[in-house]
Amino acid sequence: MIQAAKLGNVHAYYALACLYSLIGDLKNSFRFLQKAKTFDALPFLEDLIEDEWLENLRETEAFTQFINDLQPHPQE
Repeated sequence: MIQAAKLGNVHAYYALACLYSLIGDLKNSFRFLQKAKTFDALPFLEDLIEDEWLENLRETEAFTQFINDLQPHPQE
């Protein structure tokens, strides 16, 4: 998957975020989740929140803030 990302498959970043979450490497999981966001390669917000593969990452404050930043905010 890393090779796929290096070759330009931006969707590999999200898959890597899931993989690293599954093995408990939350630092790299979050790093690849941010890369997926940078390349507009995230799934729909609801899918992201419910993805079982991100369960370990979902328990972190960083993930909560990440989701908060993705949610649309009403214009004041």
